[in-house]
Order: sequence, then C-alpha cells, then structure tokens
Amino acid sequence: MKKLAFQVDQRFGSFYVVKFQACELLELAYSEPLRREDDLLLGNQRQLSEQRRKSIRNYINSSECAFPNSIILAANFPKDGNGQNEDDDNVRWSVQPNEDHFYLEIPTMAPMAVIIDGQHRLMGFRDADLNAKKMELVCSVYMDLPSSLQAFLFATINSTQKAVDKSLAYELFGFDLVNESPDAWSPDKLAISLCRKLNIDHDSPFDGHIKPGAIVEMPLGQDGEWKVSTSCIVDSILRLISSNPKDDKTSLYKFGEKQRLRHKLSSGRRDSSPLRELYLNNHDGVIYGIICNFFNAAKFVYESFFKESSALNKTIGIQGLFDVLKLYILSNKGVNLQEVDFTFNAFSEVFKKSKHINFKDDMFMKFSGVGRSRVRDAISVAAGLKNIGEISNEEFRNWVNDIIDN
Repeated sequence: MKKLAFQVDQRFGSFYVVKFQACELLELAYSEPLRREDDLLLGNQRQLSEQRRKSIRNYINSSECAFPNSIILAANFPKDGNGQNEDDDNVRWSVQPNEDHFYLEIPTMAPMAVIIDGQHRLMGFRDADLNAKKMELVCSVYMDLPSSLQAFLFATINSTQKAVDKSLAYELFGFDLVNESPDAWSPDKLAISLCRKLNIDHDSPFDGHIKPGAIVEMPLGQDGEWKVSTSCIVDSILRLISSNPKDDKTSLYKFGEKQRLRHKLSSGRRDSSPLRELYLNNHDGVIYGIICNFFNAAKFVYESFFKESSALNKTIGIQGLFDVLKLYILSNKGVNLQEVDFTFNAFSEVFKKSKHINFKDDMFMKFSGVGRSRVRDAISVAAGLKNIGEISNEEFRNWVNDIIDN
C-alpha cells in the first residue's frame, strides 16, 4: 500500500499527514493501554471505555458524522512487540520522497502502528456500518518515535487541551435553529431554543437573567440583577425531556433531512423523562408555559430571596428548583399530563409550604457542592413531594425537620 504524505516539521519532531480509510486503519493500527509487566512500564493509553466507544459508534452511523482532527500514530511498533521497534525492512513502514512530496509505503497489513491519540475515535468504527468504515480519516504519523516520547506526547496533548465552555458550545450549536424545522429538533436544540426565549421574553421569569457564553457566577449587582449560565438552563430543561440527549440526537440524524422528525424517537428506547411526551408531540409551547408558570410562582413566593443574594438565585438554586419541578410531575405518575395542574396557582401552593425556609442560611450557602440537592430536598419535603427520611445527611435532615415542625 502506498499513501500520499505531507511532511510537517515542528520543534518536537517531524511527522507525516496521511489519509486512511477507517477499515484500513482498523487493520494497521492498535492501542496499547498503560500497564506494567515485570519491571517494564508499557503502553501509553487509558483503558478503552466501551461506553464511550459505543457512543462514538452511534455518532459515526449518523448523517452528521465528521472527524476533521487527526489520529496520531507511531509507526514501526508491531503489536505484541512490547514496545520494541521493528527492524525487518519487509514489514517496516517507510517514507519515500517523490519530487516535491512524499509517499508512505506500507508493505503489509499487519498492525504496525500504535495509536498515540484517538483510540476511541478509531475503535468506534469497529462495528459501525460498512459504508461508514469507508470514511477517510486524517492521521499524523511519526516514524519510529520511541515509546517514552509516545507517552510524553499523549500526556502533553491530553493535559493541555481545554474543553470548550459548555454554555458557549450551546450558543454555537444553536446557530442553525432558524434553518431547521422545529419538528426535526433534537432535545438539545429544543432546550437551546427555549433557553433563548426565556432570556428575551419580558413575561419570562428569566428575562435578562441568562448570560450567554462562559461566565463565572455573578454576584448581585446594585440593581439586584442575578445571572446564571446558558448551560445551567439548557441542561435543566434537557433533564425534563430526555434521559440521553446524545443518543436521541444520533438516532434522529440517522434519518435523511426530510424524514427527520422527532416523533420517530418514540419507537426507540424507553425514556421516562417527565415531559418526554410533550417533546415527542411537538408541544414546545406547553413545555415553555410550564417552566414559566413554575418559576414565576417561585419568584412570587420567594420574592425576597430573588432580590438579595441567596441560594435560590444561584446555579445551585435554579437547578434545585428544576429538580422540584421534575418531582412535582413525577408525583402525578399515572395521570395523563393533560390532567396535571401546571398553573401558576398550583405551583404557588407548592412553594408556600416552604416560604418560611431561609435560603440565605449557611446550610445552603456554605455547601455549594450539595446546595442543589439541599434546595430540592427542603422544598420537596415541605411540599410533601418527598419523605424526610430520604435526606441522607443527618444534620441537614434534622435542620429541615425543625423548620417544618415550627
């Protein structure tokens, strides 16, 4: 096999950019998990995560699949060779110059390239559709790179990369909403759309309170304005309509553009998310109305806590309140959603039973790691949506019990 290659010279060393079909690479490349054999430390990879591999496999089978970033390989290290460099010219990969470019020559399909970075991407193709396995992948190939430098490169890549902020990713992801029919929206796209509307609708409880992009949680300003992130709202809405948004998105995009309708997800896996039925049946306005009624009632009953610094106007409080909404809906299990009382008055009655709880107390404010669950539990126990015995922390359980008794 001969592949056109482009040499790239960098301070760390030179490598060659080459494209392979996924099916070719599955034969030629392999991953070596980090392990110890006797006194030798071998390999450079994390253990392969089957869950992550399958998630990528599902993405590969979708119509949106794209892998523009390269898989990094170290050539001439045979599988089961304990990290030793291959010296047999009959099987070694080599680079041959040809005028102003190069060719990578591969004399055998034996696995002779160890993966430095990208093992889950490649292994996702292992049981993907046959047509998907013909997809071309970009590879950066280092020739005869010693095992110690392979490990160094892997560690450097994976320790210095910074994930894209989730709020910013949602903002970017939602740019194409206007170009796609709402009937085809995956759960995350609907959540992004509702989040945007919540932030600009003057009748919304979140009007002007959602900060696009990356933010550090902001303290109350002089005008008493509080802010939460886009990801806080989007993720909270998602929990109401999908237990696995990635799987929903992948399943939806297996259909062609004209056949991509969200109601088709009803024939897939079971999903007990409380407002799933409304999502599948395109009742987006109803979902929006429920959220608005719920949080408008919360702001009305807990008025002072939304005007001063408290747990309720921070991320932990908003998430905790969304959890209360979820418990309220689930408490009506077996009842048709159309018969559940989602009015402002019904939600106000839920909150009035916990109106006397001080959400500025240290029990909430000094325990941000569990603040969300404490907001949820305090309100839910007072409203009868949860049994006080379900609160695991004894100190907080006794605190809530005293508040309720009084």
